[in-house]
Amino acid sequence: MKRTPLVATTFLLVILLSLSAVAETNSTPADSVKYHFNPIVVTATKARGALRDVDATVSVIPASTPRLFGATTVPDALNYATPGIYVTQRGVMGFGVAVGAAGGITLRGVGGTPNTEILMLINGRPDFMGMMGHPLPDAYDLESVDRIEVVRGPASVLYGSNAMGGVINIIQHRVRHPGFESSARVRRGTYNTRVISAMHGGNTGKFDYIVTGSSKHTDGHRPSSQFDGSNGSAHVAYRPHANLEVSVNANIAKYKAYDPGPVTKPYTDHWVDILRQGLDLGLKGKTRLGEVNTKVYGNFGRHDIYDGWHSEDRTLGLTTYLNTKPVTGNLTTVGFDLMRYGGKAENRQRHHDFGEYYITEWAPYVHIRQILSSKAIASAGLRVEHHELFGYEAVPKFGLVLEPASAVTIRFSSGKGFRNPTIRELYLFPAPTPTLKPERLWNNEIGLQLRPSAHVFADLTVFRAKGSNLIRVEGRYPHLKLSNSGEFVHKGFEWDLRWQPNSVFRARFFGSLLDPDQQTRYAPKRRYGLTLIQRVGKAEFSARLNRVEELYGEDFYRERLPDYTLLDLAASVQISPVLGLVLRVENALDTSYQAMLGYPMPGRMFSVELKVGK
Repeated sequence: MKRTPLVATTFLLVILLSLSAVAETNSTPADSVKYHFNPIVVTATKARGALRDVDATVSVIPASTPRLFGATTVPDALNYATPGIYVTQRGVMGFGVAVGAAGGITLRGVGGTPNTEILMLINGRPDFMGMMGHPLPDAYDLESVDRIEVVRGPASVLYGSNAMGGVINIIQHRVRHPGFESSARVRRGTYNTRVISAMHGGNTGKFDYIVTGSSKHTDGHRPSSQFDGSNGSAHVAYRPHANLEVSVNANIAKYKAYDPGPVTKPYTDHWVDILRQGLDLGLKGKTRLGEVNTKVYGNFGRHDIYDGWHSEDRTLGLTTYLNTKPVTGNLTTVGFDLMRYGGKAENRQRHHDFGEYYITEWAPYVHIRQILSSKAIASAGLRVEHHELFGYEAVPKFGLVLEPASAVTIRFSSGKGFRNPTIRELYLFPAPTPTLKPERLWNNEIGLQLRPSAHVFADLTVFRAKGSNLIRVEGRYPHLKLSNSGEFVHKGFEWDLRWQPNSVFRARFFGSLLDPDQQTRYAPKRRYGLTLIQRVGKAEFSARLNRVEELYGEDFYRERLPDYTLLDLAASVQISPVLGLVLRVENALDTSYQAMLGYPMPGRMFSVELKVGK
């Protein structure tokens, strides 16, 4: 590591710790800190439970922290707040779409090209482009988000295909207590970057609602790298009595993104124009058997690309499950998923019709957690997935959680993940290959949680994942070929260390060491992150340091990119109870770097944000 980042980090630590010593000295209540270090999570088991009782490795990201540093989308938030994750970027704002675009997510060396091996959820609803099988990163606005739960490792037993490498569940904000909330943000920054967002919600006891909206623009730091986008979301829930809730959730994203191209071959007119929409109707009720959750949903999209490509896709689905407790200490989840996805595509410039395709998948599953004693919880699950082309796929999973001491938790997990080939890979441009087989992976991991005091938390994970049939892209356009690769083994170590000595200072140091075998494309071997947040009166000072080492732009250790270190700074002050100001410096060290091959990222950037409301 270069000396400059070390000096900068040491200087920041000294300054912030000194501020901590002279700021308010009252300690954070122990119960509050314990809850912060042991939050209630839902994604890993589909039932609310404490993080320390879950055998999966889960990261919980409150949206407020990445938003403080200027993140406007969920991929932005993931990129610097989650061990084991790497997200490609190409500019100030906007990821785009299509093979090779930015916004690709790699988790423990698994991701796909484009990202089809990690499943994105919105409040538990699967969300991806029906024909291509991947999420569109610009569609996931951070304004409506309360927190993000990331399951690091396969979660196919509960979520099926695409959850081979993990699951990212975007949990949107709700007004939980009677009253009203309203806020608006206005941000201006370098390269004529501006963000305007607003939120309003309320709760009357039996009824709660929230609506959000945002608009974003940047000229970009390179010619032909501008971005314009807008996002909106709405939620309504009604509880006619204590045992029943009916809810409706909707989201929409409209954006146009320009791709400036790699510096060796710049583009001047490469753009995408995207419209994405999602809707779900949910029913949650308590019965004599347990809690029933049912959701009917639909995702829809329209995509236009500069070369004449036009596609429309849709996904219609049903997910239902029952959480029941048949015997003492037992929690059994029995569920069923049904999904039909696809769409139609054409090239309007070349007058070529690619056709219309749809695929149906369905699956029953069961997951059982049993308390064996006050110090042990065992779990097991099985899913039987049916795909209309590939038939049945059995997906087992096993887990064990031990608590040998009150401050120590050990978890063991072993499970299968898989991904079915997408419609694009089977039938569409650029290399239709109907002979492809499903990808498969088996993951084993051991995790250790330590809570030596109410102010210190440590989570350590060692994993080994062995897989086969990864779908690889070979050759160069127009002579491309898709094929299933041979076996691979990914191994790694991840850590997340947190320290909150009092109510005004908190620190977090996380990182990952990864051996991705030959799947080196955007899977850095070493990654470190340090976040420091210090409050002084009505002001808050924050610093975030990220270090990426041994990053490659292609598989098989080809196209190595320079190691880089990024430092972001933010200072916020609450001017009045309803008015706040945030000043930011991104890439404060003015580092020259590439987060994806051929795309130099911007240097030092400044922004100012004004927030009005609660």
